Amino acid sequence: MNYIIAIGVFQSMIALGIIRASKQKRAADILLLWLTICIFVHLSIKFLIFTVVQCEEIRHSLTTFIGFAYGPLLWMFSKKLKDDRYIPFKHWYVFIPALLAGISYLSIVLYIVVTNKVPHQAIAAYNNTTIWTITINNIIFPLAALYNAKRISNFWEAERRLIYRICALMTIFPFLPFVNARMGEAFSLTPDHVNIIVRSIAYAALLGITLLIFKYRITLQSELIIADEPKAETEPETMYSLRQLQPAPVAIAMTAETEAAHEISETAVQCERKSILTETQQANIMQKLRRQMQEKKLYKDDELTLEKLSASVNISRHHLSEALNQFEHKTFYQFVNEFRVQEIIAALDKCRRQEIIPNILALAMEAGFKSKSSFNLYFKKYTGRTPTEFLKTKQQTTESSSSFNIAFSG
Repeated sequence: MNYIIAIGVFQSMIALGIIRASKQKRAADILLLWLTICIFVHLSIKFLIFTVVQCEEIRHSLTTFIGFAYGPLLWMFSKKLKDDRYIPFKHWYVFIPALLAGISYLSIVLYIVVTNKVPHQAIAAYNNTTIWTITINNIIFPLAALYNAKRISNFWEAERRLIYRICALMTIFPFLPFVNARMGEAFSLTPDHVNIIVRSIAYAALLGITLLIFKYRITLQSELIIADEPKAETEPETMYSLRQLQPAPVAIAMTAETEAAHEISETAVQCERKSILTETQQANIMQKLRRQMQEKKLYKDDELTLEKLSASVNISRHHLSEALNQFEHKTFYQFVNEFRVQEIIAALDKCRRQEIIPNILALAMEAGFKSKSSFNLYFKKYTGRTPTEFLKTKQQTTESSSSFNIAFSG
């Protein structure tokens, strides 16, 4: 049992570190963080008790009060996903049982430490109250979380699956008091052996919850890595004033080696992925996505992310990522920035026809690029030339065409 607790403590520490270190946090993540903290504290207390404390009453009899917090936190997490305007503190009172149980638990422990006496009646009363209250707690709140999960947007598909799986593990808890009461008679086991088995099952379930949270965050983080826009290494991402009147020569800020490293890294991550969708489903997603991009010009949003795009087109971000990576063979930013470059090329052609000197960087910002470096990088990747080279080529083509027309008419 100590091994299960130790692994659970270690795993919850890793999950906490991943959540805290995540570059992109959502409003609901704070509740997931608190759920992980509660599991970490719960298992840490138990590990300390079973390795240091000698009092058998404390080791095997006292029920830890932190179990009251799991159900409410999961329920709040589901409500926050369902409605981003939801304020968890609004339902602060659902933690009153955990607070009262915590006060009782610490009072009993303090009494034993100070007097060196075991208050058997107080422990029995505490256990009888908390066990059945936690049991009811772990039925009502997971059911409420499931109810919310079924009504959240498809955008939160991964979070919905996480809620389903955590609820599945939490269904174990309400059965443990019955197992504890009947197992001894059914299998001729001593109360101590039954207690160890029941507690091991409970701690294994908590370990399972931390593993689910860990897997969810790792999967989400890998998607953010795939969708992450390459950053310039040598040139700061400077925003330019729309008042600039002359196109300025620009240079590619990322070296070929760095660019190749990004492509290799992204390809490696993509290859590790398993296909969930059929090729036909991926093609349908891409067809819908292209239509939405062209009609709504979603690429003009300079804060566009995989998640925002997923919500805008009402397609699961996992399915969207898979279709982009495996069907289109492009990263999210490669796909989006191609639309932006096409927009700029169309604007440059319009300026050329109207004999207007274009402000290239202003056009880039209007098309959705957020920085000079990313604009330069993707423009050259798409056209094979820098913006200035592209303009000169267009100008030369126009002059040659004009000369030909003049000569022909003459």
